[in-house]
Amino acid sequence: MTQRIIPSKSTPETIRFVSFNVCGLRNLFNFDPWSETKTLQGVFDKLDADVICFQEVRIQKKDLPYNLAVVPGFRGFHSFPHFKKGYSGVAVYVRDGINVRHAEDGLSGWLKSKDQPDSNYRQLEQQDMAMSQVPDKFPYRCIGGYPRTVRYVLGEEIDSEGRSVIIDLGFCVVLGLYCPANSLGNKEEFRNNYFKLLDERIRRLTEMGRQVVVMGDLNIAREVYDSCDGLEQALGRGYQRQLREAQNIQNFENKHTKAVTSWWQSTEQRNLMHKWLSPNVKKFMNDETSSALLHDVCREKHPERLEMYTCWDLRSKAREKNQGQRIDYILASSGLSKFCCKADILPNLQGSDHCPIFADFTIPAEILTNNEKIQQILRMEPVNNLDDQKKHLKKRKLKMNSAYLSDFSTRRSIKTMFSVLNAPGSTTTTTTATTIERPSEPTSVSESNIPCSVTSTRSSLKTKEIKPKLNSTSKIAKKPLSSLKDKSQKSILSFFNKNQ
Repeated sequence: MTQRIIPSKSTPETIRFVSFNVCGLRNLFNFDPWSETKTLQGVFDKLDADVICFQEVRIQKKDLPYNLAVVPGFRGFHSFPHFKKGYSGVAVYVRDGINVRHAEDGLSGWLKSKDQPDSNYRQLEQQDMAMSQVPDKFPYRCIGGYPRTVRYVLGEEIDSEGRSVIIDLGFCVVLGLYCPANSLGNKEEFRNNYFKLLDERIRRLTEMGRQVVVMGDLNIAREVYDSCDGLEQALGRGYQRQLREAQNIQNFENKHTKAVTSWWQSTEQRNLMHKWLSPNVKKFMNDETSSALLHDVCREKHPERLEMYTCWDLRSKAREKNQGQRIDYILASSGLSKFCCKADILPNLQGSDHCPIFADFTIPAEILTNNEKIQQILRMEPVNNLDDQKKHLKKRKLKMNSAYLSDFSTRRSIKTMFSVLNAPGSTTTTTTATTIERPSEPTSVSESNIPCSVTSTRSSLKTKEIKPKLNSTSKIAKKPLSSLKDKSQKSILSFFNKNQ
């Protein structure tokens, strides 16, 4: 079934971007087809994904299990909320073989760098730009392009909710986002500030000459026909009949121009989004300052399709009736969108109240490897020879990689808690502590699987021998307490070995 509803890539060289709001990453494995393997590696294989962004992960850093942090063949990068537990959270996974230059948490640049913890990203950018002798400057210790108008307090507040993961892939910068909604009516100011910050970050990156991919749950229905609520508000309860009569988007826009234009202007965030997009950014707006920064690749591949929703209210069973809204997007700048060969939504895949969306890019090899901007970035690395610079990038360990989370060094499974290695006839009880060696960053495609080697270290804890009270009627008194304790622990250990 999954083979029919998940299209295959056009070529083996195609890079597939996938976005999916999962409403709890662990909850995903309760649904088909993800329940077949119950692993993220199985999810990525079914989707044939190369770069995948999850929103609403809803896991705290201390609770992130190892199997969700370290996925064979991928590197994971997480943004966690700083204060609210079980809230928001974004994760981006990148297939090995695709070089990750930098990974950052947040949009503003005010958060501390994971790789240079004494400085925030803005300070690194300023220092790198000051040291650079390259005319067209790029920072080499951070991604750059941070908004200049956002002060520390506001920037930290926006980035504290775990809504943004920024990845530099060399040929493009990926912004994995879970944009705030205002469903309760108390976050309109926060929402406005978030989108202003996002707008400035996108514009500054494009001014630097970077190609940009924005992917995630933006919580904006771009057009009135992308929202059943919007259609009902504009056309009344008979909107479904009018959709059927229109048959396609062009006929609908020609007949309901007023509803379309008023929807664009209905919120500040939607108006801002339309100023990003092309080719129709000026179609109904007399705004000569509008500049098309990004392309809505899913819509451009299906320009006349109505009812292309990605989110539904499950309580009212709206998914069965396909009464929802399109709020999940993959937006690409012009230099990348022209290489998009396929893009679509996957409404038949379950897992949350959203469905996955994907976009395939077949990018020429010379752009991936010999891009002029990338060469300028490479020349700024603190290594002289160009080949050594490329090796330097591959060896760099990105501390935001989930494999380097410090919590894994102290975690122990239930099995290891009951592991007992006793010397015969000894009164000393030996426990096994598990130490996990963090993997190094993959240095080549052949080293794609992140290793997980487990070594055991023995630590002896002397215990005071307790003599049981003898009772002639007690069967326990016939055996020493230590042997009973060993037998109990061994039976528990054998249970876990049996069920592995």
